[in-house]
Amino acid sequence: MWALLIAGVTTVTVGGPASADGYPNGWYPDKGTYHSFCFSLAFAQYSGLVSRARYSMDNNDGVEAQTVVNTLEQSCASATDVVFRIADLHGKYYGYTNCLRTNANGYCDSWSVDIDWEIIKQNAANDGYEARHTLCHEIGHTLGVQHYFSGASPDGATNSCMISGLADSGAAWTRTYGAHHRSHINSWFA
Repeated sequence: MWALLIAGVTTVTVGGPASADGYPNGWYPDKGTYHSFCFSLAFAQYSGLVSRARYSMDNNDGVEAQTVVNTLEQSCASATDVVFRIADLHGKYYGYTNCLRTNANGYCDSWSVDIDWEIIKQNAANDGYEARHTLCHEIGHTLGVQHYFSGASPDGATNSCMISGLADSGAAWTRTYGAHHRSHINSWFA
């Protein structure tokens, strides 16, 4: 998958290798005390997705467990860092990350993480595992990392949730960031 810039929007499509260095389309994430998150009303209707999103952010196995970033669930507000939404991505994408708003420093202050639950259900052998992979992947973009493909990683690892495409096996790598990605996130947020 390539990350494409279309009027300030990050999309994920099928394509060739990309680097984990740099920030998605030049959008640096803001460095608040917490990487706060909330659920749109449509997203909140899917309790399984809500549970997987929380898991992707928490301190057991998610962002907090893997990086120096602290997360906080809150009600949606203008400065919420990540708003999880359900979206019809026209059968082209499982997930989509978009910078909704920048702050005075030019950093992305609020991101949408859009999930096409219908296309995941249509294509994944295990839609719950693919939802978790897609959530980990899209959250990674909100933390400032790009994707790469199996065998093309900068740190020699072959697997990370930042690998694009269908990854519905439930293996640990589908919900974790590679060492290079963790280093990139930690250096920005430390």
